Amino acid sequence: PLPMVHIGTVMRIHEIIHRQPSIMFILGSISPDAIHMREDAKKEDKWFTHLHCGDKDAMIPNTKEFLDKYLKLYRDWDRIEFVKGYATHIITDFYWLSTVYKTFKERLPKDLSKADISKKYYTDTDQIDFNIYRSREWRPAIWRQLRETQAFDFGNLLTGEEIDKWKLRTLTFFEDSSKEPKITPIYISEKEVESFMDDAANYIIQLFNTWDIELS
Repeated sequence: PLPMVHIGTVMRIHEIIHRQPSIMFILGSISPDAIHMREDAKKEDKWFTHLHCGDKDAMIPNTKEFLDKYLKLYRDWDRIEFVKGYATHIITDFYWLSTVYKTFKERLPKDLSKADISKKYYTDTDQIDFNIYRSREWRPAIWRQLRETQAFDFGNLLTGEEIDKWKLRTLTFFEDSSKEPKITPIYISEKEVESFMDDAANYIIQLFNTWDIELS
């Protein structure tokens, strides 16, 4: 899913556990997609930052290994929060692929080209992200905090510069009205996405509990 769904899922998680998310947790939750800021990035590069090598079923066990590695490596609270946020992005992606995206593909007309599938997907999801952006009371405060937050080089996954560029792209994307499709979504409904964020939040909480890792 797109940035507002990732951030929205983080907010739902913290509503359920009755805590305020740190800004570094939120930054981590959008950072895997910072790979798009790397020049000449290939699909294998995105697979790497999303903790799989083309095998989507590996995303959850790989996320557990990722958490075990980086939570032992870092002692700084901000970096630990970033790591946990990053992990929620991967889990949210996995859950999205097996629910919302799967249903989206089933609803499409047959024999569409990859380009047409992508266009229909991003038309719907961009519109829903714009709608979430406008409707959340917490959004302005988070945007202010993100602007003041500095990223760091994250292991062998991403550079701080790439993360900062993606953060800026996220912060400014919704200011450009030309990027809004201005349609009623056809293949993915906003109601489905709202339900998804609830379900994904509970799924993530359950996984962290199973792994005996405190979420925040």
